[in-house]
Amino acid sequence: MQLKPEQLPQHLSRPLAAVYIVSGDEPLQLTEAADAIRAAARAQGFSERIIFNIDKKFGWDSLATEAANLSLFSQKKLIELRMAQPRPGKVGGQALRDYVAQTDSDKLLLISTGRIDARTRQTQWCRALERAGVSVAVWPVEASRLPGWIGQRAARQGLSLDPEATRLLAERFEGNLFACAQELEKLGLRHGKNPIGVREVLGGGSEGARFDGFDLLEYSFAGNAARSLRVLNGLKEEGIEALLILGSLTWGIREMALFAGAMERGDPLERLLDRSPAWSRRRAAVQCVLGRHPRKQWWQMLRFAGQVDRSLKTGDHEKGWELLTRLSLMLCSLGVCRT
Repeated sequence: MQLKPEQLPQHLSRPLAAVYIVSGDEPLQLTEAADAIRAAARAQGFSERIIFNIDKKFGWDSLATEAANLSLFSQKKLIELRMAQPRPGKVGGQALRDYVAQTDSDKLLLISTGRIDARTRQTQWCRALERAGVSVAVWPVEASRLPGWIGQRAARQGLSLDPEATRLLAERFEGNLFACAQELEKLGLRHGKNPIGVREVLGGGSEGARFDGFDLLEYSFAGNAARSLRVLNGLKEEGIEALLILGSLTWGIREMALFAGAMERGDPLERLLDRSPAWSRRRAAVQCVLGRHPRKQWWQMLRFAGQVDRSLKTGDHEKGWELLTRLSLMLCSLGVCRT
């Protein structure tokens, strides 16, 4: 039987199958699916656990021996096979087929492995496993589905994310669910059940900090160079990570680049702001910064932000902070709008 990861919790509330094979190339979902099976096994009395890490030198007779041995500490035993890739070879494939031919209710086999392609799924050993138990295949979450994934995970954690914050997290962590899950945990620790919007996601500061990345973004958009520099220096003194600050500026620049492009195509700014709660409350600053920079300049600033990112990630932090200052001043250029 094949199950999707989201179907697994309901399945595990019932008596367990004899065999589970969890496969895929998305680490977070792979780990969490296997963890859920282990937890269900413990709850149903599988208190002894044997782990085999499968490599080319692994002796497959160990599986048969362990399956035949009586448990020393309990009546039920969980046997885990961890395979980096689903290639047990001829001997391993036969050992797996032999195992499932004589399964019993006191033993549970859990196999964790990489993505199983269509050809491998047709092999005799794989078909035998799926007939004997449950196969759970995990896949990377596509960009279009990521906001929904984040929203569902946040809801399970009791977080109150607004749509703009969810979208920002999706943009920031596309392709890295582990980092996204960790960020949600941090947001939960910092804000609990309080509403979490773009400012909270972009803040990047610690409790009690005088400034955050969103302060810098707002003052830069307003064209207030003096305040922008004061905030940036304050963030540096407080030890806020430069990459977090850059993330705030890059997000704002990317948003304005999209606004500028839409306006060139004839969309009124007021309509764009009405569709974006994060910016509708900051209409004056948005009008001000869009009046200073045409669409071409927004894409130039995005390319410059890429230079800042590379500088910070290669360890040249002093140059990175210098470039970060230049990026903020680019946003402030061509006059000041008072807000």
